[in-house]
Amino acid sequence: MKLNPEQVQQSFARLSSENVSVSKIAKELKVQPSALTYRLKRQFGESYLSLSKGCNFSLLKSLKQDILPGLTESEQVEVQAWMTENLHHLSMPTLDSGRSLLYSST
Repeated sequence: MKLNPEQVQQSFARLSSENVSVSKIAKELKVQPSALTYRLKRQFGESYLSLSKGCNFSLLKSLKQDILPGLTESEQVEVQAWMTENLHHLSMPTLDSGRSLLYSST
C-alpha cells in the first residue's frame, strides 16, 4: 500500500498526541515501518520525532473535542482541512518572527 500525504500527516499527529510508535502506526496502515519513517522524514525533516514531541497538540486535541462539535458541518470540514494543510507549520517551534503559528494573530 502506498502512503498518501494525508496518512503521513495523520501519523505525525498521532505520534504527537498519543503514546504510539511508528511501528504500531505502520502496522495499522499495513506498510513497512521503514516506509513510514522515510515519508515522515521527507515531509517533516530528519528531526520529525523531536518535532512531534515538542508540539502543543493538546491545544489541537481540545479544538477537536470541545470546539468542533459546536460548529456546523461545513465549518467543521473547513477547520479540519485547515488543520491538515497546516500540520507541518503547526509542528514548527517558531516562525521567522519568533512567534508560534498557534499563537499568531494572523
